[in-house]
Amino acid sequence: MTKEINDQWSFIEKYYPDYSTSKKITENEDLAKLMSGEQEEGDDADKLLQQITEIVNFKFPSENKQGRQKQIEIEIKNRFYKSSLCLFSKSAQAFQEQQITE
Repeated sequence: MTKEINDQWSFIEKYYPDYSTSKKITENEDLAKLMSGEQEEGDDADKLLQQITEIVNFKFPSENKQGRQKQIEIEIKNRFYKSSLCLFSKSAQAFQEQQITE
């Protein structure tokens, strides 16, 4: 599974337009950090976690702490998967356009 993910990410790195300056790429990397617990206090991933926590607390004010934590995890995963799909889709579109022009 890890090799497959790495291969897919290599595809995104190669074909995603403006890969090195894309805010969408940066956000996806921050979400990946949050999923693996690799964020550090004060970094962009940590700031994103704070934003997500505020949203979840607003959406689920009556949830207990454990319930809100589960909702935060679900929100992070949903955002990560949607983001990854968007990145892959845009990369595939760029790949197809490149194939047509060759």
